[in-house]
Amino acid sequence: MGTRTSPSESDDPSTADPAAERQNFRKTLSQFALVTRAFYSSERRRKARILFIILILLSLAVGGVQVLMSYAARDFMTAIAERDLRSYWHSLGWYLGSFALAVPIGVFYRWVEERLALLWREWMTQHLLKRYFNNRAYYLLRSSEKIDNPDQRITEDVKNFTTNSLAFFLIALNSAVTLIAFTGVLWTISGMLVGTLVIYATLGTVLSILIGRKLVNRHYLQYEKEANFRYGLVRVRDNAESIAFYAGEKREHLDLVHRFAAVVRNTAAKRCTSTASRPWCGTPPRSSA
Repeated sequence: MGTRTSPSESDDPSTADPAAERQNFRKTLSQFALVTRAFYSSERRRKARILFIILILLSLAVGGVQVLMSYAARDFMTAIAERDLRSYWHSLGWYLGSFALAVPIGVFYRWVEERLALLWREWMTQHLLKRYFNNRAYYLLRSSEKIDNPDQRITEDVKNFTTNSLAFFLIALNSAVTLIAFTGVLWTISGMLVGTLVIYATLGTVLSILIGRKLVNRHYLQYEKEANFRYGLVRVRDNAESIAFYAGEKREHLDLVHRFAAVVRNTAAKRCTSTASRPWCGTPPRSSA
């Protein structure tokens, strides 16, 4: 169960077919929408929807407080520059007040985010466990080439999916709120400044996508190699008596060394994903018994 692989370890993400990538992206979005809709339509939909609405409102509140803090900081620094004692104490009060308002909102915002992610993970894990034992799926997956390490998928993958999906959504939402809020502030200063920042942010985003897209396959492989190595260790523990009886220590040792070598190679490959850095990366070291 723990030795199968999906993408080949030697796969080069830069050689992927663009048409296939677009098809996979659309498929991923469709699957994501399906899973999300199932969660918010499940028996826990009431609590999930309430937490989601609260999270949206808190996100808007965080954006508003950020704008308030920017104005308070402006007045505070202006008072210092002009050496205006009366304005200094007045703006200092507003500045400290904005901090006092931001702290509880930020803490509650973080708590609601983690609570919703945990609720989502709890529902999805129980749903997958139910399907895992339905019709002996756990037995059929032993010979399946499509799904490797079901234990890894049910534990780490579900955790990463729920936590990261919610985090990415909130990052996008907060970025949109911040963009709308501060565009008005910056526009009062200079329209050219706004245009320059938009161009700069756009170029930075495009560059990040071009570089980061090559790491997607490597990250997938990293989870798979780590799961294979962990499975090998668990297998030794569960079969310790048989290994000792048949004197299979050397064989099991070599198997674990090879599994860990795959982890090391993929980790090194992630550092050398970009074409420009490959000449300086060299060949990743191989573990030896």
